[in-house]
Amino acid sequence: MSLYEEVVLKILENGPLPRAALIKLICPKIMSQKKLQNTLNELEDEQKIICVPRRNGKCKKWVSWYALPKHKHLLKVEEELVVNTIKHLKRKLLRFPTVKEIACELGFPPEDIIGLVYKSAPQTGWHPPTPEEIKEASRKLKDILNLAAYLKEDPTSQFVKKRSLEEIECAKYFLKHHPNLIPKIKNIFQPYKKLKLTKQ
Repeated sequence: MSLYEEVVLKILENGPLPRAALIKLICPKIMSQKKLQNTLNELEDEQKIICVPRRNGKCKKWVSWYALPKHKHLLKVEEELVVNTIKHLKRKLLRFPTVKEIACELGFPPEDIIGLVYKSAPQTGWHPPTPEEIKEASRKLKDILNLAAYLKEDPTSQFVKKRSLEEIECAKYFLKHHPNLIPKIKNIFQPYKKLKLTKQ
């Protein structure tokens, strides 16, 4: 191992750093920027360090972060947050969320997380939902929330007995995690009753 590699590894022992920070700490006192980049490339090829592209705050520019393999989890925090948010919203919306919905849930501008959303797609199966998927999920969500209302207020009703185990489990999820979304049974057929009275 060269002296240059030892210097880089010793600095990264304290945790992940962006390329700019490494340049500030190492160049030109110990080596030139060109030599540093060559050293980083060699260490990465030898799998002694890893390089992960990340966004810094609201900056749209991607920045290379370097870390020892044992510190990999420290660079995965943002990506895991996006993955978990996609999974959470998919269960809540009964479809894959849009980039805008993911960004809103996380409190970031869409342009700051779009790269991570697409990067995590192989893991989450995510794709931008089509207007048809959004419309169908909205219909299905309304139905599941109505089922949840019956599970809560009248669990022995025919409305519940006719449903599949999968639908009932889905409704139970909303009862447990999103009780504020569950309507009252008396409100479920109210629009229909109003429409009937108007026709008469």
